[in-house]
Amino acid sequence: MLTDNQVKEMNHLFEEDLQDDRTEYPEEQKNRECRNKGIKEPSHQNLKQIAEMGLGMMSYAQNMHSNPYFYKYGWWVFSRFSTEEGRQFLSEKNLLCTHDAMNLIKELQELCEPFILYNKKFHRRGDKTPFDESRDFEWAVDYDDDPDPAWKGHK
Repeated sequence: MLTDNQVKEMNHLFEEDLQDDRTEYPEEQKNRECRNKGIKEPSHQNLKQIAEMGLGMMSYAQNMHSNPYFYKYGWWVFSRFSTEEGRQFLSEKNLLCTHDAMNLIKELQELCEPFILYNKKFHRRGDKTPFDESRDFEWAVDYDDDPDPAWKGHK
């Protein structure tokens, strides 16, 4: 189960998303309506409900910043192949780099497998960022020192 603070933080991010005035496709509208009802934990029961609603996926992930040097993102992609649920799933051992998560998402989409997507943003260290490294953030390594493979410029 997600903590109250995690739920509040995720809901705050979704409220910001609602301010976005771009045109949405019908599946995006369904997805946004479902998100407004609260965050669903990664569970096989919730995955089944999402599939029954006719959605291929449910995203509780925040959008990636356009500058990959500023942030690193960690991803959780929950599917029927996931062996853990809830907090056990949303742990560091299941956290994927952007490259691996995007490849897994592509595979699941090709298999028409529903999934639930979550992510976490880490401020990057380094000269190419505007951040004060004395701040109390959960820091990621400098982009140039990051050993993860890139996906569309993001590591």
